[in-house]
Amino acid sequence: MTKAAEQHAAADQVAVFFTRAEIQALAKQARPKDGYPTAEELALQDKAWKRLLKAESVDRNAQAKAAGK
Repeated sequence: MTKAAEQHAAADQVAVFFTRAEIQALAKQARPKDGYPTAEELALQDKAWKRLLKAESVDRNAQAKAAGK
């Protein structure tokens, strides 16, 4: 068995399957009753987007410097 086949077999063994009803129940638990995110959730999401955009900017700047050398 190749290394890739072993990894695939290992992944198959630990896979967990949920029914549609279980997925819907989990989604309802995570969603607020009114359907809108809380201020805390929005703040966390905003921080995550800012970190992502900053990381992309740093990456673009590094690529530009490497191309300019």
